[in-house]
Amino acid sequence: MQTYEGYFENECRFIPFCAGIVPVRKRAVVTVFDEPIQSDDLKARLAEIDEIFELINSSDEIIPEFERVKFTREVDL
Repeated sequence: MQTYEGYFENECRFIPFCAGIVPVRKRAVVTVFDEPIQSDDLKARLAEIDEIFELINSSDEIIPEFERVKFTREVDL
């Protein structure tokens, strides 16, 4: 069993505080506390994301576009 701390955004999206892999299709119990997350933490995280997008947009490098891949279909190699 694993425990992840985080918060919900847009009613159904869970944002974990740590980088980890949440297993798919596993039974889970979610506890929602009566206390909000610290707004400073959220503001800092959003500022970091904004900074990443600013760096990407200000870069002179060409951003490659990747072909969509569907991992469940069979392909010939």
